[in-house]
Amino acid sequence: MSLFCLFFVPAFYVFRRDSLSEEKSAFPEPGVISGFILGLIAAFIRFSWGELFSLRGYGFAAFAVQLIDGAPYDALLPIACYAFLRRFGRPRRRFDETEAVNFSLAWLVPICALRSIYWSSVPDPVRLVIIPILFVSLAVSFPHWIRKALDEYGLSQAIAIIVVVLSPLTVAGVSWAFFTHRPIFGLVFFCAACAVSIPPMVPLFKSIR
Repeated sequence: MSLFCLFFVPAFYVFRRDSLSEEKSAFPEPGVISGFILGLIAAFIRFSWGELFSLRGYGFAAFAVQLIDGAPYDALLPIACYAFLRRFGRPRRRFDETEAVNFSLAWLVPICALRSIYWSSVPDPVRLVIIPILFVSLAVSFPHWIRKALDEYGLSQAIAIIVVVLSPLTVAGVSWAFFTHRPIFGLVFFCAACAVSIPPMVPLFKSIR
């Protein structure tokens, strides 16, 4: 499980890069170096202070802990950081979905590497398998739905906004359900969290054919 946590994100990045590139693109792609460096800093800070809150109880408080200090925090922080840099950096640029995904995946590589070491003594499938999958799901899907919310109108925009709002709650629900011994709810939340990543992943599998 530790090996899965260590290699899943970089393996997915390579798979995505090779699937979307008709010709071999230059490495590193835009956003990869800055994402990795900032992610490395964030990882050392994150695992030096540990979890901000301890999981207590089974109700809303436990859910709030997973939302604030769980997988949504780790997965959405790079996307928020990327949006901030594009908005206030020089030169100022629009939100780019591909670059945002590259930045987020590069950020998550050191996060998952230290996670695999930090939790290696406790072979927990939630922390070492399910949460890395959720990281990738949010890293790929969130920029996609943000772009649709910014660029489209009408029903498509409304759906995108709803997905953007509910995705972090759904991901938090996964770890909350498993950590509070509600595996059926955890499975339902997990399927819902992964379902929103299907539209941006369709081009990956189309290119394989």
